[in-house]
Amino acid sequence: MPLKLCRTHYLTWRFIFRRKDNPPWEKGLELFYVSKTGCTVWCNGKTSVLRDDDLVIINSGEPHEVYGFGEGEKAGCSLIISYELLKEVFPEFDNWYFVVEEKNEAYHKLTEKMMEMLRLYKSENPWKALQLRSVMYEILYILVNDFKVDKESIMDVKTQKYGERYKQILEYIKKNY
Repeated sequence: MPLKLCRTHYLTWRFIFRRKDNPPWEKGLELFYVSKTGCTVWCNGKTSVLRDDDLVIINSGEPHEVYGFGEGEKAGCSLIISYELLKEVFPEFDNWYFVVEEKNEAYHKLTEKMMEMLRLYKSENPWKALQLRSVMYEILYILVNDFKVDKESIMDVKTQKYGERYKQILEYIKKNY
């Protein structure tokens, strides 16, 4: 399970856990954390404004866009965990949906773990890749333990239908523009 770290135009670092070179994030899971400035996240038809120390989760297959970053220094990270890895660890992953809300006590555990990933990456420790993987698994534990719900209980047929339309529209835009 290689760990790929890359700079992005909008955040300091992206942490991508995957096994192959094909893009895994379309069906994977993404946690988007902002530690400085702010931005707007559109995800599956819902718009959220993130501020310092905010976090949003993008569930498997959800269309999303990040924009509207404030002025000044921008920092944070995007943790993308591949669908392949999630299915290996959790065979029943396809039946789950994650609802991450700030009012949940575990929300602050997640933001602390994302900050820990940023700190670890910047450290000089030659074994930091092991520590980063460890933190990724801790994040998965928090998600499954505190934020997991059955997909059927949260998504109605209409929501799924519109989600498929969003994906088709975004795919068309990517191919043609």
